[in-house]
Amino acid sequence: LVGSATLTTTTSAVISGSVNAHGSDSQVFFDYGTSPGLYTNSVVATPTTVAGHSDTPVSATLANLAQFTTYYFRVRAISVAGEGTSNDASFQMASLSGLTTTFPNAPPDAQGFVFVNLSPSGVLTGWRFVGEQQWRASGVPVGGLSTGSRDIEFRPVPGYIHPPTESIAVTSGAAATVISRSYYVSAVSGSGAITVTLKPDSVATGPDHAQWRLLGENEAQWRDSGSTLAGLSAGNYLIESRPVPGFATPTNTNVTVLNGQTALLTITHFLPDATTGTPPNVLAYESVTGDTTKPYAYVGQIRSNVGSSTGFVVKPRVVATAAHVVWDDGTLSAVEGLQWLFQRHRGLNEPKPLIPRGHYTFDGYAAQRIADNSPGDSSPEARDLDVAAIYFNEDAGRGGHGGYLASDLAANEFLLSNADKMLVGYPVDGIAAGSQGRMHATTPADILFTPSFGRTFVTSAIRSSGGNSGGPLCVQHSNGNFYPAAIYLGGNAQTIVRAIDSDVIELFNRAEVSSTGGSNNTGGGISHTSVDIPDYPDEGAVQVLIEPEAARNAGAGWRLAADSSYQLHGNTVGDLNPGTYVLQMIPVAGYETPEDEAVVVTGGSLTMVTYTYTAELTAQESWRQEHFGTTENAGDAADGFDFDRDGFTNAEEFVAGTNPTQAGDHFKMDGMTQTGSTFNVSTSGKAGRTYLLQRSTTLAPSSWSTVDTIGPLGSDGPVSLTDAARPTDAAFYRIQVTGA
Repeated sequence: LVGSATLTTTTSAVISGSVNAHGSDSQVFFDYGTSPGLYTNSVVATPTTVAGHSDTPVSATLANLAQFTTYYFRVRAISVAGEGTSNDASFQMASLSGLTTTFPNAPPDAQGFVFVNLSPSGVLTGWRFVGEQQWRASGVPVGGLSTGSRDIEFRPVPGYIHPPTESIAVTSGAAATVISRSYYVSAVSGSGAITVTLKPDSVATGPDHAQWRLLGENEAQWRDSGSTLAGLSAGNYLIESRPVPGFATPTNTNVTVLNGQTALLTITHFLPDATTGTPPNVLAYESVTGDTTKPYAYVGQIRSNVGSSTGFVVKPRVVATAAHVVWDDGTLSAVEGLQWLFQRHRGLNEPKPLIPRGHYTFDGYAAQRIADNSPGDSSPEARDLDVAAIYFNEDAGRGGHGGYLASDLAANEFLLSNADKMLVGYPVDGIAAGSQGRMHATTPADILFTPSFGRTFVTSAIRSSGGNSGGPLCVQHSNGNFYPAAIYLGGNAQTIVRAIDSDVIELFNRAEVSSTGGSNNTGGGISHTSVDIPDYPDEGAVQVLIEPEAARNAGAGWRLAADSSYQLHGNTVGDLNPGTYVLQMIPVAGYETPEDEAVVVTGGSLTMVTYTYTAELTAQESWRQEHFGTTENAGDAADGFDFDRDGFTNAEEFVAGTNPTQAGDHFKMDGMTQTGSTFNVSTSGKAGRTYLLQRSTTLAPSSWSTVDTIGPLGSDGPVSLTDAARPTDAAFYRIQVTGA
């Protein structure tokens, strides 16, 4: 007789039956397979032999069974009298995988633009959204922004006072948000410092050893590991790492400097990712947001103070990624500045970053990385634990989340199957600048994976690079859809992935509970890190003071952008919900046209803003303010003073459009050539200037004549001037510049 089946785990079951030996000792077996009547496997029953004339219960444990699958089995007994079999029975394995998905809501309109204009020119100014790794140049437009506030910061420049970090309001489809900010020459150098340690220790010495410098410094300013740069103004600096043979060059790393303190930074050089196999290709944004059979719609970019990586939404408020994404190998602690940008597509969809509430990792991961003592190169034991679940207090995928394929089998039935597979993410290393920040994926194909250590698997058929860490390795299910089955970890010889199993699902479930305000219990070998996110339940108010008194008397006033009427100096507007508001000022004759300003209102408090109207300046006064921080024709800014000692007075540099504070930037003639009857000379042109080539044969004041003219120039660039009929005898040439 055949009995029943009891599922003991997601990969095993106990099947039972009974045998009557009819007085002849009989050996007992269970036959099983995945088709009725076709038994490809047999196991010995317990007990293995039965005797007597009564029904004897028998059973067997079947291991390494595949989920979703229906199994058929029977009892078979062999004795001297012959062989007998029972009727067939069947059971179906439970599913560890989660195939339930919810496609995200349509992306919000992302037609907002931001322009940030910085002055003075000729100084290494820059700006970026808080959390970005690269500085943006002045005047470069940023598009694809959805409605919402954005925090921006300005690049510190030694010797200058840079603008403070501020919040700006962006409205999709409205006029571009344009702000102009100035850097001012600092009379006092900063008192902060940076000390940078480069890891692993092996890269810090040798002929091609690792070094660091501030981004934008010259080749002579590379510094060794452990060195300190002092005299810095407070602010955020970007550290650039020198390439080291045999290692991937670290992305530029942000460090915050405070006056009177030394910022300690550790930068880790990782082994390079695999160079064999098919690389991923950039996806069209329409595929990211519209393909319901692929996993693209659930993927996003993760940013932190140490770089960029990838994650994918597995629960409405939970993002899966690799543990090394939330772990700093240099400081052996959790990273700072985590941000989530769902479905980011550079230039088309720049979503407002979401800040995580916390994350879960396996408890042994941090201890293993500390024991490894190998910055940039994880041990097999660490890779087996390299999983993290990040959670939020709001939807991470616009109401959507993807499923996953999970298996506890050592011979993972998804990764070792002949189903099509693909790798998705946001690679950065080796990717063209215009494609960074855009989702990539490998072409679906039957990729051969090989089991490695623990739950990790490797392949040489596909590859990616830094930035893709934490992205999903997806497998096509029999229903035609692709689901994440593993997490991409990188790998310098082969591509390494960590399979999703029941332990990983436990991370997802713990994160889901915490995302909705549940318990943060981390028992069972799970480590938890949370972030404080303050709440502002009360309403706030704004009060604006206007200076100078002459502007107030001339009719100056203010309003919030949503209001129809203007307020006078000292008035207060209350009952405001916490958030960012746009402050607008009335144009007043005789003063610079005011620009809209963003003001942040905090619940339960009064936000006071002082707005100073600036009197209109002449072109030369504006130039002095830009370069010297004053409009006065005195001191360092005096017309007759040569501040940078390059042989040209401030007045001459104003006319030429050159920088009076940089000795290398001055008006000069270069590149002189003559061919036959033609004389040619070049110079570095400045925007708005007109250049005249003049010739004289005697040097008499009245003997100069203009032989060629170029300008006014639309932008800075080289200027080439030609005398097409130079005299056969000696001649003198000069270039005159006008247009200031």
